[in-house]
Amino acid sequence: MIYDTTPPEKMIGFVLPNKGSNADLRTFVVTVDRVEELTGLDFFSAVSKEKQEQMERTITVENWHWIR
Repeated sequence: MIYDTTPPEKMIGFVLPNKGSNADLRTFVVTVDRVEELTGLDFFSAVSKEKQEQMERTITVENWHWIR
């Protein structure tokens, strides 16, 4: 779970297998909502409900800088 508050604000979640992998990290991207559903936790409860609802259900892979 990452919440980057620098513009454009964005959130991203990852679910990785508990084993080694050479797969690109983007393979494991999921919504924050999905991680919360799997864990039963509310990770960003301090963020306004309106912002949470929009950002947690969206995957914004294109807004992140990926090392190639």
